[in-house]
Amino acid sequence: MGLHLSKALLYAIHALHYMHEHGTDRPVMVREICEKYSFSYDTVLSVLRRLSRGKLLTTHRGIKGGFSLRYPLKSITLLTLVETLDGPVESIDPLQQGFGNPKLKRAVLKNSSAINESYRKLLQKTSCLKLMDL
Repeated sequence: MGLHLSKALLYAIHALHYMHEHGTDRPVMVREICEKYSFSYDTVLSVLRRLSRGKLLTTHRGIKGGFSLRYPLKSITLLTLVETLDGPVESIDPLQQGFGNPKLKRAVLKNSSAINESYRKLLQKTSCLKLMDL
């Protein structure tokens, strides 16, 4: 079983990379990103709006409007990006209370929490710039 990356995260990484390449002199329009990567307009727009609500992008209205990076990619961590798009990174008990052996279940969840914390730390150490190898 490999690490699950959401489609929203992959769309976001492409969009942030495109914005990074085009600098901060002007907002990037959604259609530019869609044309570059052959992505669905509605999907990209939805992802960029979520990033804007998460304060990672600035929204520019009007004919020459679009989105721009609020921060340099080196200061946006992968943890911030994942949690903005997919919610908190945390261990969740998939079983209802009363199911199975409580002692065994606690042991599994304790180890799962330790693994989860290591995962969070790795995501926190990884900037979007480093992730994109730029």
